[in-house]
Amino acid sequence: MWAPHLNAIELIGVGDNELCKKFITSNAEGQLAVLKQILCTVKENCVHDIVHFLVIAYLNADLKHPVKSMISRYVTRNSFVQSEFCGILTKELEALVTKKHYGLKSYLDLVCKVGSCTENFPVGADAVKNVEILLAECLTDCLSFCGKSSKTVLSPTEKNAIFNLAHSTLRLLLYLIQRVKDDNASKLISMFKGIRTHLNSLIFDADAPMDTKSVCGILYVSMHEMENWPDSWIDILDADKVGYLHDILQNESAKLSLYSAIATVIPAPKLHCMTVSGTPAAVLLTDKILDIGERNSADSTISLGVTRTVLQMCKGLEQTHDVPPRTARLLLDALLPFVWPHLDHHTDSVRHLTAQALAHIVTYCSRRPTEDAVEAAIGELVAALARMPRSKGFYVGVTCVLRAAGAQVLQAWPRLGDELLAALGDQAVQASAASALETLLRSHARCGSDVIIKRWVTPLIAHAVRHELHAAQLSILENLLCFAAKMDPAIMEHILRYIKLVCSLEAQRLHGEMKSVLMLLRVARAAGALRRLAGAAPASARWQGVLDYAVLSMAAVDASQQIRILALSLVVESQKSTEPFTGEELDFVLWFMQYNINSRVPNFRQHVLALVKKLLKRLENSDKVLLRNNGTSDGDDKGHLDYLSFIGKFRSLCYESLVVGANYSRRHVALQVLVWLEDLHVRDYSGSVWTESAVGTLLHHLGDSYETNKALALLLLERTPATFLRDKFPASLDLSAILAEASSVKPTDCATAAYKLQLLRTKMVERQGQDSTMASEVKFGLLRQLLEEAKKQLQVCQQSLVLGARSAPMYGVLHCIASTLEPAEPFGISTECLTEFIDELVTTCVQVCECAGAVLSSAAPEGLLPDVTPDTATCDAAGGHIRLEDGREVTAQMVLLCAWRSVKEVSQILGTLGNQLIVHEEIEPETRRALVERIGKLFTELLTETKHRGAFEQVYVGFTRLLSSLWRTPLPQLNALPKRWLRELMATIECGDVHERLCATRRSAGLPFMIQALVITELQVKVNTKSFDRCMQSLLRVARAAPGLDTRCHCLNTLRALYRSAALDAAVGAHVGAGLVVALLGFDSGAWLERNSATLLFSALMVRVFGVQRSRDAERLCVRNRMTGRIFFLRYPDLYDFMLNKLKEVTKQDNEELLHPSLYPILLLLARLYPSSLEGTVSNLKLSTFVPLVVRCAGSRVLLARRLAASAVLPLVAPTAYISHIESMLELLCNKDIKRNYCHGILLQVLKLLDNRPENLVIDSETQSRWADAVLRCAWLLRAGARRLCYPLADEYLKLLNVLLRRFPSLLDKHIHNILQYVKDLLFKYDESQVDPGRQMCMSHAAYLCTIVLCTYGTYDTIPDTCRFVHDCFTHNVYEVVLAGIDCLLIGYNELDIENEFQQHLAELSHGDPKDADQDPTHLRWTIERFRKDSEHIHVLRDLYFTVHAFANNESKYVEWSQKCLKLIALEADTQMSLIKAKESGNKNFINASNEHLCASEVLVDTLVRYVEQERESLTHVFLLSLCKYVTHRAGHSDFNSASMSSVLRVVFACSLPDNGSQTREVVLQFLECNLKALWKVYLDGLSEEDQFEFKAYLCATMAVALEDEDDELRSRAARVVTLLSQVTEPRVTLSQVSQCRQVTAARAADYLLQLLQRQRHGAALLTVIAMLDFKAEVCMNDEVNDESRVFDHNERYNVNLEETIWARACANAIRSTRCGTPDVHQTDAPNVHSADTPSPASNPADVSSVHRAEASSVQHADPQKVHYANAACVHCIVTSSTYVRTLDALCGHNFTAYVMLDAGQRDDAVAISPKVQLFYDTLRISKTD
Repeated sequence: MWAPHLNAIELIGVGDNELCKKFITSNAEGQLAVLKQILCTVKENCVHDIVHFLVIAYLNADLKHPVKSMISRYVTRNSFVQSEFCGILTKELEALVTKKHYGLKSYLDLVCKVGSCTENFPVGADAVKNVEILLAECLTDCLSFCGKSSKTVLSPTEKNAIFNLAHSTLRLLLYLIQRVKDDNASKLISMFKGIRTHLNSLIFDADAPMDTKSVCGILYVSMHEMENWPDSWIDILDADKVGYLHDILQNESAKLSLYSAIATVIPAPKLHCMTVSGTPAAVLLTDKILDIGERNSADSTISLGVTRTVLQMCKGLEQTHDVPPRTARLLLDALLPFVWPHLDHHTDSVRHLTAQALAHIVTYCSRRPTEDAVEAAIGELVAALARMPRSKGFYVGVTCVLRAAGAQVLQAWPRLGDELLAALGDQAVQASAASALETLLRSHARCGSDVIIKRWVTPLIAHAVRHELHAAQLSILENLLCFAAKMDPAIMEHILRYIKLVCSLEAQRLHGEMKSVLMLLRVARAAGALRRLAGAAPASARWQGVLDYAVLSMAAVDASQQIRILALSLVVESQKSTEPFTGEELDFVLWFMQYNINSRVPNFRQHVLALVKKLLKRLENSDKVLLRNNGTSDGDDKGHLDYLSFIGKFRSLCYESLVVGANYSRRHVALQVLVWLEDLHVRDYSGSVWTESAVGTLLHHLGDSYETNKALALLLLERTPATFLRDKFPASLDLSAILAEASSVKPTDCATAAYKLQLLRTKMVERQGQDSTMASEVKFGLLRQLLEEAKKQLQVCQQSLVLGARSAPMYGVLHCIASTLEPAEPFGISTECLTEFIDELVTTCVQVCECAGAVLSSAAPEGLLPDVTPDTATCDAAGGHIRLEDGREVTAQMVLLCAWRSVKEVSQILGTLGNQLIVHEEIEPETRRALVERIGKLFTELLTETKHRGAFEQVYVGFTRLLSSLWRTPLPQLNALPKRWLRELMATIECGDVHERLCATRRSAGLPFMIQALVITELQVKVNTKSFDRCMQSLLRVARAAPGLDTRCHCLNTLRALYRSAALDAAVGAHVGAGLVVALLGFDSGAWLERNSATLLFSALMVRVFGVQRSRDAERLCVRNRMTGRIFFLRYPDLYDFMLNKLKEVTKQDNEELLHPSLYPILLLLARLYPSSLEGTVSNLKLSTFVPLVVRCAGSRVLLARRLAASAVLPLVAPTAYISHIESMLELLCNKDIKRNYCHGILLQVLKLLDNRPENLVIDSETQSRWADAVLRCAWLLRAGARRLCYPLADEYLKLLNVLLRRFPSLLDKHIHNILQYVKDLLFKYDESQVDPGRQMCMSHAAYLCTIVLCTYGTYDTIPDTCRFVHDCFTHNVYEVVLAGIDCLLIGYNELDIENEFQQHLAELSHGDPKDADQDPTHLRWTIERFRKDSEHIHVLRDLYFTVHAFANNESKYVEWSQKCLKLIALEADTQMSLIKAKESGNKNFINASNEHLCASEVLVDTLVRYVEQERESLTHVFLLSLCKYVTHRAGHSDFNSASMSSVLRVVFACSLPDNGSQTREVVLQFLECNLKALWKVYLDGLSEEDQFEFKAYLCATMAVALEDEDDELRSRAARVVTLLSQVTEPRVTLSQVSQCRQVTAARAADYLLQLLQRQRHGAALLTVIAMLDFKAEVCMNDEVNDESRVFDHNERYNVNLEETIWARACANAIRSTRCGTPDVHQTDAPNVHSADTPSPASNPADVSSVHRAEASSVQHADPQKVHYANAACVHCIVTSSTYVRTLDALCGHNFTAYVMLDAGQRDDAVAISPKVQLFYDTLRISKTD
């Protein structure tokens, strides 16, 4: 954007030239154009008036105005005008300087104008020299003004402006002194005394920025040298020689400014050569500066100044080639101790400057004259580095040393490479360590290949093999290896040899190196070196002759997403986009897609799609190469044939994935790939060969619930031959059927109807009843039919909206009209017909809005049920529905849906229609204007009167489309409409809503959207519009000063919408500061309505200023959601004074009892700010000013205010002030007379500060002792004294102790016994008769803290004391204390979800290795082991449960107690009997039973099974855990029968289903992991054939359900279990191969399971069970089985990734493959069978087996067309066999019933056929030739 135009007043009378006059009246852009013409005039004739005009224009232009730079460039380049320009400019400057100046503005104008003449403008600099003495006098006066003004009472912002003026003035004075003419030197020196007086005033001012003081120091040095001899600066280092500097040298910041000036002004060689009392000046100067830094290390401003000077000294050391050795040694000895710790300084600027200083030092050391000297110097640096902690600064230092010293560092530090590699796993230092590794590798560029291989390649490969690396680490290693390979070809040869060696291993032995091998292959492929590896192995056996395809296949189904992507990218990506694919590579891609097409992770899915797109592009390009290579000969064209085969298979795979019930990922990937395949250009491939099945599948997916999938399906169908659609699918694309679907109450059906209409319009014109085939006439005819249908439905709704919502909802037909109107193109029909149609359509839309307005304009549209007449319907207000006379229900949701979606579609229609009216010229202009005004009026009415958000949001979309066209149209009548609407709307807001059309609630409803649409669309069209700024200024002014409450709220809500808009990102930035002030003022309003609007506005502004919150934890914000105070107040300077004054106001002593709502947003703002390293350096606006005021906010009587103050004070306290601030806070807490609210607030602040201890904070022993003593003195908070004990305060004090024990481990050592006694007294010595708020929670935390202390400071001998304390907690009278004792034990078992900081601390104490517990008495697990050895422990827990059981039925809070007691019992071994006794403690019959009877396994199992089935859900996993542990322990014993195991499996399966909680399902997985192998091979001789099958079926069903678990971790564990089982049961697999088995995806594990079942006895029956298994999750059920009143689809309600139909098809295919050539493995004698084609029903499994075998033997020689009947006959035998029916009915439920009906050829409307059952049935009947 251009800068503001020049002030016309300054230019009046400067010339009578017409161009000059035009320049005065133009804006900035116009001024630039006029100036170009004026400069052309100057070239022809150098007129005095014109040059004078240029001088005035130059002086008065803003610094960033383009006019100023244009004039300066012109004058500099043209010598003929320079003399006159300089003379006139001198006169103007003289007049400006000699003029009397008053106030800040006058002096600022002077300094800016003079300063612009000195910057890159030689002519201007000459003019300044001409008036240098006058200017020096004027600048001295300016300094005097600044000094006097800074001593007056000013706000921080005003004082900052004074210092900015002083800074600019000092720079100009320095400019004059350094460039003064010899004739004027004496005159200037005579002014030095006065100048020094003003400099002293500034340099001693504590508020003056450090940069300003630094310029003062440079002025001191420059004046001293000018007054004395050239090298007189040396006297400044000796304070006794310069008397007037005595006072300056007593002030630390002034002294630093003076010394840093010497380092800046004096050349480095002089500093090194000259001495003071025998000491080199550079050394003396460095010592003095470092002394200042050491004394003031807590002041970040001085630390930054010291670091800047140190950097200057280091730079001088490097740049000076002949530094005396003694001087260099002394300098290094002084500088290095400063550099090492400051590499980890808390301030970013200090760290960066220190790193640069170290780089200069290392460079100097590497340039020492001899190799021995260099080696010695580098050795010292490396030794110092090695002693540093491994922080980010350490790696920065390593990088600096490596960059200068190179590979020679490894001679002194051989293990450096290993340390850097290990650091890659630490996210905090990963980037720094990677940079150091890259630098180290670059330093080996000149070394031999053997050295690089030994030091780099081998360690990198070993690191990749031995460690489980994340994607970022693997990428770093890959980049390093690629770089190493480019350095030397021999390195790549070594990598290739390694690859060949590893790839020669068996596939199973490669599992440990899979990731590293794939990484190395990518490196080799990137280097183009894989072709060298082609060896003796045939191409079909190994990929690129290197890697076995079996390994690639394993990688494609690996559980690691990273490995799968690496494998696919390895095959697909190539340096040459024309490199042909082999057939094996294409087969691998199909294999990969088979198991990854249904990926559940979005980013993985996008990776796969991107690689598939690359694959198809390379396929297309490489096919042309194959054609060129083959030429016209009849040679082998196998590659091309492979391509065609792959395309066909890929297409088939995609269509197979489009089954009903497939998840979104499978459907989306399949449709997208099919679209890409249609666009593929490969020889002899002309697109899809359309089949009836494929087209039917695509038509079905027009009804997909995802819009993207609908669009992809339509793209494919549009390429289908029209005759095919007409002949095969006449009913699906019938216009009447589509209109019926559009009249559905479900929005998804309406969208489907719109897509079908689009297909009908483009492919089957004759089905619309049209005579013409012209596209425009077809479109118009279809619109006519849709409009008639819409009018019919409108009539129904006008009579009764309730009846219309059920039978004629309107919005479906309207949606079809809106989609048919697109795209915006000429209709191509007569003007009369078009005008009549548009008028009729607009009229209908208006009537629709009027009909819907009764609902949408009501006060509460969401629950509105319109009145109905008793003879047509009855209203049930309590039930929330209306029942029509035909019995159908109409809910309030249906009525609202009918209303707001109808308005939504109307908005889309009118937006499109208005756009077409404006763009196309088929209608008369006046008619167009009238129609557009009518449409615009309807939009504005809807936005002002509609109260439903969904409606006016959609109206906004249509209105925006209309406005975009209106702003662009050249017709003035239409172009003026948006301006008029905006003007009228702003007038309505300012003057008040007289007609009460605007909504005062609901955030002003559509009003903000209307204004947003008007201003955004204008900005998108016009660049330099002022309407937006005027609108914002008006809204801000009215929001702040309007008398009407509603008016202010409307403005606040509108501002919120504008600040939130992403489209206004740049334009709205200039108004953020004013918006924050308005929002903060709104918090103090007396009306809740305005405060609420202000809150919403403030929230929007917080997002605008700090960005969207990236972390979930609001207490620990990402650095991107925070800002330095310097930047914040630089952008919004008015807020500093405003916030400071507000805080002063609310923290006044007499205001403590008042509520101050504006305090909250101010504290929230401060919590987002943190100190800048430049704070106090370039500005005096310091965040530290707020700290005392925020501390005083701790006394607020509002708890939220105290908590916000604690959050705000945390970032405000600089790390350097951390220790002193904590000590001052602790001293406040030691005062027993402190007010309780204030005490609580201080405790919160101390807690927050202690819990966020700064990194690298070092606390000396003396400070620790002071802290510990102060903490002990604060222990009065735990004891009742003159005042009653306040438990909330005691609770916060306990939290403080916990934080100290956790963050400062040794601080409380000497007082811990006293503190422990105080806490125990609080816990056990209290008055039960008193009712004290917060006591229960406080005592609970006290119990946790005692346990923490006992575990932390205990010894072996005190373990019994810890156990005794926990038992004492069990007998405590306070429920929360008992619960805390139980939680402590659960934490030891790692079986508790952490809820507070005490539990987190205990968990940290128990995270050690249990094997090392004997050596670690602090380990909580040691206490657990002691409990386990105590025989009475279980009895104590049982008695504890009995105690609570009496209350559990009456008070819900005891449920948690009882649950955790039972869980503790269940976690122990052999406690099932104790668990049952605890549960049945109130059952007399149970108590009287004998122990022998109760201990019987059948009784135990049956009892525990009953508990699992009947108890509440929160206890299910506890009893299931106990049951599973018992079964695991007793399964191999003789007294544990198979019948009991069967009942266990039944309940385990029930618990594996998705309607159970994650804890219960995890117990199921644990059970499978421990017992699956044993259960699979268990002998079931004692069971009948029916029971044996049931046992196996439940086990298989449990595995199948676990493989489809919605939890990623549980699903992965299930896949691991199934994979191991399949390997164990495989006859040809050895035990070593089983141990090396890789974990695979759940999809591949499902294949393993089905293959395993195929080898089993009853294999076909087990597959049938899995195929029809009821997973207890909905998957696309038909509407008939759903509630008819449901208007939104609930498909994929439970598990969005469950694909039951995929299981059903896979099982059917497994049965078919078994039937078609592989008979059952079991050999059972079978009776004779009649025929394989017509088997008799079997009554036992042997019959079924015999049928199966007989059919299998006959199938091998049978007609292929009859095989499908044999498959179905086999399943028919299974579903009718008494052996299987019971199990099938139990596991499959209604699916089994449905299949039996299908098998019998029956159909009952009362029984819904699930898609999976239908697919299973159909797949069994597919012949092999199909």
